[in-house]
Amino acid sequence: MYTQQEIGDYLSTIRIKCKKLIDSLTEEKLSERFTEGTEPEDMDYPILEITLYNLRHTQHHVAQLNLLIRQDLNQHMEWAFRAEEIKITF
Repeated sequence: MYTQQEIGDYLSTIRIKCKKLIDSLTEEKLSERFTEGTEPEDMDYPILEITLYNLRHTQHHVAQLNLLIRQDLNQHMEWAFRAEEIKITF
């Protein structure tokens, strides 16, 4: 089990890491390949594709968490248009 503070710290770290990654993307970087392993069935995608996939995958899990929060706590997340508008409080 993780404390709320540990989860909040992790979210902050990941947010910074994601922003740095997106800010560092150039045309050259986007044309590079993301590979995992050397077998024919192993992942081999352009950086742009795997980045978009990961963003969509994250959205899916956030939606799952929001569903659980609504069902179990009868609460909902306020809509935020910018990351700076999201305040994590414990």
